[in-house]
Amino acid sequence: MTLIVSVMYIDELTGEFSGEIPLPAGTELAGPEIWRSSVYGSPKSFELGLSLLCTLKRQDILVLGSDIVTLKTETTTLLDALDHDETYQHRLGNIIRACELAIAHGAAVWVA
Repeated sequence: MTLIVSVMYIDELTGEFSGEIPLPAGTELAGPEIWRSSVYGSPKSFELGLSLLCTLKRQDILVLGSDIVTLKTETTTLLDALDHDETYQHRLGNIIRACELAIAHGAAVWVA
């Protein structure tokens, strides 16, 4: 299985998903399922204090409002701390770009 990042509109009245901003092919990939523990919930992530990303170790995350900036910052911090391997750059870069898109459109980021 693969982790996917999505940019979603949330209906403010119901809290339900009200639409998705499609991402170009390949930019929705956030890494293989094993990354929940080996990357996002790794000891390094805990050491860096990455609270939102570490949550991926046990569950999907839906990030709204100002927490999107936190997710972007945490992802950038993790990327800077990891080897500059192309796979990390691409997958973590997808989350960063999804955050930027969500901020620009008043949407949410969902990583599942």
